[in-house]
Amino acid sequence: MLRPNPVCRKKSMRFNAFIALSLLLISTWSHVYAEQYEITELGTLGGIWSGPAQLNNQGKVVGGSTIQNGAWHGFRWNDGQMTDLGTPDGYLVSSATGFNSAGQIVGYANGQYQSQYAYLWKDNVWTYLGTLPGPGLDYSVASDINNNSQIIGYSFTLGPGSSMRGWIRENDVMIDIGDLGGDKTFANAINEQGQIVGYSQIYDPDFYRTHAFIWENGNMTDLGVLPGEVNSAANDINEYGQIVGSSSHQMETYPFLSVYRPCLWDNGQIIDLGLPQGYARGIATGINNDGTIVGWMATTLSGGTKHAFVWRDGVLTNLNSLIPPNSGWELQSASDINDNGQIIGSGESPGGSIQGFLLTPVLTNVEDDITETLPINFVSLSNYPNPFNATTTISYSLPRSSNVSIEIYDILGRTVETKDEGIRDAGEHRIIWNAQDQPSGLYFYRVQAGDISVTNKMALLK
Repeated sequence: MLRPNPVCRKKSMRFNAFIALSLLLISTWSHVYAEQYEITELGTLGGIWSGPAQLNNQGKVVGGSTIQNGAWHGFRWNDGQMTDLGTPDGYLVSSATGFNSAGQIVGYANGQYQSQYAYLWKDNVWTYLGTLPGPGLDYSVASDINNNSQIIGYSFTLGPGSSMRGWIRENDVMIDIGDLGGDKTFANAINEQGQIVGYSQIYDPDFYRTHAFIWENGNMTDLGVLPGEVNSAANDINEYGQIVGSSSHQMETYPFLSVYRPCLWDNGQIIDLGLPQGYARGIATGINNDGTIVGWMATTLSGGTKHAFVWRDGVLTNLNSLIPPNSGWELQSASDINDNGQIIGSGESPGGSIQGFLLTPVLTNVEDDITETLPINFVSLSNYPNPFNATTTISYSLPRSSNVSIEIYDILGRTVETKDEGIRDAGEHRIIWNAQDQPSGLYFYRVQAGDISVTNKMALLK
């Protein structure tokens, strides 16, 4: 999700696990699948620019776009159709920042003199959400909403000595979520568990410093920074509590320049996602429940060429290399990714204007140089339900009678359980895995049938 804050806000597998599992897959499969993307232009509301903010698993999008007179309006996009959300009465500008499956959309409307007001949109009706009580906290922005109708955002003052306070609103009550010692807190994203991430000023008498945080059940936890860095910001969180954002420091020679590194917080660790050669800074903005991350990177510390990226299996890739070379697009930033692998962002369109795009993955079958092939009637593994809570049924089929064993791995590549099935006849077989004693997260299961091995993944969500 792309959120309106100074550092561009909005599960993942650890790198060593990816190496082990990738080697496992490469050594046992006769084909690999290289992912490419189809690109769809989201269009505009009659103006020349659009910027998508959030994407759901049905491929619906919300964001903002210029209209014909140049004003900025929130939009909802679905199946090729962009709908103007308009503005609340008395306002000329609006923007949509998040939405849920019930069709509730949150964002803000702009008044005069940079004033902003948090709003909820539902069934063509705009509802003012209010602001936190406090001296001068007259303005507010709504950042995100989950399927429990919990809304988050921040309230702020304008002018010298300005203050910003993050909040959560539920049951029509707005609550200050606190801070890390300073007077500025931005709430950027919320998941279905009610966990909130963002960044907050910490106490430092000499410098303005912010740290990423996670807030849960009334408690705010400092997520820290990468080694050698001083600031951080969290932009998105998935249902497994994995968080993405950036960590940064100021240049000694040019203190007004910040050097951003895209990063991931996972299981109490902060991981630098790295940058390809030729890129100087970058920010991670979105993560899905498979642990795939999107964001943007730039070639220089100030300005320069920006490119959208996707990070998976420990590898960060320029998204421009994964779209048709004759598309006419230059993808500049990616803001969100759903569980189907679709990605939204903005870039220079074939017509030359900056517009929003939707990328949809296309699987291309690529032959490798492995001579061993799987029998044509060896059915790929599956499990149901997936995601699951406590128990799931793993199904597999055999082309012939084979000695079968099943191994289950956690996200670090550690063996969680081994099941020796013995000799099984040709045909379909099922086993039930009880994960009652295992923590939530991604798991992998491998069926070894004679000299054939196939691996798949499943998600435990408690």
